[in-house]
Amino acid sequence: MEKSTEPSESKQEEGINEASEISTSQEEQSKTTEPKTVPEDKTTQTKINFDSLELEAYTDVLKKMIHASDWTKKGKEIQEVISQFDSRFGKIFHEKRKEFIAIEGNDLDFEFSPHYKKEFSQLVREYKANKSAHYKSQEKSQKENLEKRLEIIEEIKALIGISENNSNNYKKFRALQESWHQKGQVPRAESNNVWETYKHHVERFYDFLHLDRALREKDFKHNYEEKLKLIERAESLVAHQDVVVAIRELNVLHRKWKTDLGPVAREHREELWSRFQDATAKIHERKNEYNKNIDAILLENLGKKKAILTQIEELYTDHPSNHNAWQNSLKQVHALKEEFHNIGRIPRAQNKAIWNDFRMVLKNFNHKKNEFYKVQKQEEKVHIAEKKALITEVKSILESSDWRSYTDRMKAIQVAWKKTGRISRKLSNQLWEEFKTATDLY
Repeated sequence: MEKSTEPSESKQEEGINEASEISTSQEEQSKTTEPKTVPEDKTTQTKINFDSLELEAYTDVLKKMIHASDWTKKGKEIQEVISQFDSRFGKIFHEKRKEFIAIEGNDLDFEFSPHYKKEFSQLVREYKANKSAHYKSQEKSQKENLEKRLEIIEEIKALIGISENNSNNYKKFRALQESWHQKGQVPRAESNNVWETYKHHVERFYDFLHLDRALREKDFKHNYEEKLKLIERAESLVAHQDVVVAIRELNVLHRKWKTDLGPVAREHREELWSRFQDATAKIHERKNEYNKNIDAILLENLGKKKAILTQIEELYTDHPSNHNAWQNSLKQVHALKEEFHNIGRIPRAQNKAIWNDFRMVLKNFNHKKNEFYKVQKQEEKVHIAEKKALITEVKSILESSDWRSYTDRMKAIQVAWKKTGRISRKLSNQLWEEFKTATDLY
């Protein structure tokens, strides 16, 4: 008799498993007066919204945040995660307690502490401990920086009045300035006082130094070249694509102008300061234009988010007909979800509604997907039963005393096997081996 051959099965049927859910001065004044810095624009800081997350997913979000290399800069975001989790869990806790009391009459033995709550609480304790240790370390470091900065001030004071070897004193002064700028933050309460003291003695040194014409010209030349670099960079920022980034870097340039550099020769002062201020004004203008158009930008972002919701709806209303189609739709939804989160802010009045719509389309997608796999599982059970019935029949024939009379039936059984529906590859292989072994014995 011809040996049985298993019909090839497409990889798309390798496993009918339900996919995971979709979770949702003028120049002289610059020595004594800090140039006006441009306030950083905060309109594009994206507020993280966790409404589309399942409660269990908050643990992973918090874990990533507190273990990130820049976790100390994420205080507001971390606190937002904790607050939202506490709020949502609190509602569930009270509902569970209310149900318990309705059944038992009291809450003496009530307990509700799911694994995700325990893990989340442990992460919160870890974060608080790390934050406390960080602040203690920061406080110690700031005190040390203050002491070092005061030492630098004393060394600059010691250079003033030493008329011998001015060239060497100038090098020492430059080294002390460089050391000053490399030192970290000091306690906030001492910051302004220590800066004013430093600035005062730097100005005293410059006044003393400029009694030496050669050194004065050397210092003027150095400051001119460095300020020119700052100006050129500021001018390049005028055309920067991201005005928010340009504003932030402009602030850095202003701080360098004030803290790092002294005066230039009088004939260049107005020219340099004018160029610097002109570039600053142009960036200001771009920022103001950006702020003026912010309403249009918010509406544009709203339109983009609505378009994504429509795309997700189309993915499940088209009713994918097989496993591969649903898996492809699932990948597209994940990509659209990521795109949705990356879009900037929208009008505040629309924020809640759009998030509710976002969660709803994800919920509908998951519902349709789960319905499909539920039917698939039911059909798979039928197909498995059909295959097992054929195996049982073959074994029964083999045990029959007149098995030779079943040749036509055995051929029919092989044809029937090929017509049975698809099942998961692992189980399919197991049943096929069992069927093949039995038919080969015939």
